[in-house]
Amino acid sequence: MTKDWLTKKITIEKALEDSKIKNANGEYEPDENLKTLISKMEEGDELWEYSSPLHSWKNLVGRGGYAIVRNGEVIKYYNNVMS
Repeated sequence: MTKDWLTKKITIEKALEDSKIKNANGEYEPDENLKTLISKMEEGDELWEYSSPLHSWKNLVGRGGYAIVRNGEVIKYYNNVMS
């Protein structure tokens, strides 16, 4: 995952809402892996959505998800979409 894959800065609240998945009880709750990623954030960090380039999706190796950006650099990321 590289910095040029970043597509949109997103709030933690919006990311948690967008990532909801159905649990064993049929209720929707935020993705635990995303919650773990968010727990690694420090003051001043940004949360971004990312997606690999279009050609990677066409070749069935696409990736997308969320990344923590600190001082302009990606420090951690979580793939939650793959082709």
